[in-house]
Order: sequence, then C-alpha cells, then structure tokens
Amino acid sequence: MTPEQSEQLDALERFVMDYKRSGKTRRLFWDDFHRRAGDLQGLAFAEDANEDLQNRYFKVLDHAHQAYGGPDEVMDQVME
Repeated sequence: MTPEQSEQLDALERFVMDYKRSGKTRRLFWDDFHRRAGDLQGLAFAEDANEDLQNRYFKVLDHAHQAYGGPDEVMDQVME
C-alpha cells in the first residue's frame, strides 16, 4: 500500500465517522462514499490486492454498511 492510499483510507474512515446524517439519505452517503473512495474499491477487490489495503478498506466499508446500510426501500428516506 502506498502512502497516498493510506492517506486516502484515513480520509475515507474520517468521512464515515464524521458524516452528518441529519436531513440526508443513505443514497447520498453512498454516492459520496464511492466518490471519495475513488480507485480504492477496485484495488481492494482485485485478485492480487495488497493485503493491508484490502483489510483496511473492508474495515471502513464494514463500518459504513453498519451505519448506513439497509434495504433498497430505505435508501431514499431522509435520516434523522
């Protein structure tokens, strides 16, 4: 994992932890998450993925899913 990728993961983790959900939908969160993640998702899911990058990305992704996941029918509901 490069220092730049590590910094990008740090920023993505901060984004998930600090996200202000009030008045926003889960879909907006995920749109912003994927925009901020950039190429990290592709790198993490690659067959020859760097193990450290993959582990960190999946940890951030898991936390995001716990906080902002849900079935399709709630993705456009405004969160409180």
